[in-house]
Amino acid sequence: TSIELTGSADDLASGASRTFTATLKDAAGNTVTGSTASVTFAQTTGAGSVSGLTAVAAVAGVATLNVTGNEAGSMTLRATTTSPSLASNTLSFTVTNGAAASIELTGGETDLETGAARTLTATLKDTAGNTVTSGAGSTASVTFAQTTGAGSVSGLTAVSAVAGVASLEVTGDVAGSVTLDATTASPTLTSNTLSFTVTDPN
Repeated sequence: TSIELTGSADDLASGASRTFTATLKDAAGNTVTGSTASVTFAQTTGAGSVSGLTAVAAVAGVATLNVTGNEAGSMTLRATTTSPSLASNTLSFTVTNGAAASIELTGGETDLETGAARTLTATLKDTAGNTVTSGAGSTASVTFAQTTGAGSVSGLTAVSAVAGVASLEVTGDVAGSVTLDATTASPTLTSNTLSFTVTDPN
């Protein structure tokens, strides 16, 4: 008896679903239609991941499972049973990032002296937290802007993301508190805010 694991080996976008099928077969390659064995679908290797992996009872020798792409990266799956003790062939594919769903703005919130520079980074991420390195949103125009505060920085502008990341250097200008965010118009997204104080060293 053996297990044949089938399903697409094409790239799977994070957030998208795919069905895998494990078929129990006899030595002649016939489906063991009388089998109700518990089939465990599991990841064996890879930095990528999917959600939904679990054990499924076979129906007429066939167990099917629907999984959803999660963390980006390559991965390999296998199906096994304990009674009888069997392991299937493996299936390998790559989970890719999904569409941009959020912006993570980083760059530090320590005081910034007037005339000193700081780099801000806006990273576009999908719903699973993967950086959107390709596809929708990966080259979006990101606008860095001040939302509140009596202080100011110079250099705020729009920057086109490269592989989902847009960076901008700003310079402390007028002393006082400053709050910044990053936005995109397509898709329409707004980041978390960054707040810091511009100080006058004189």
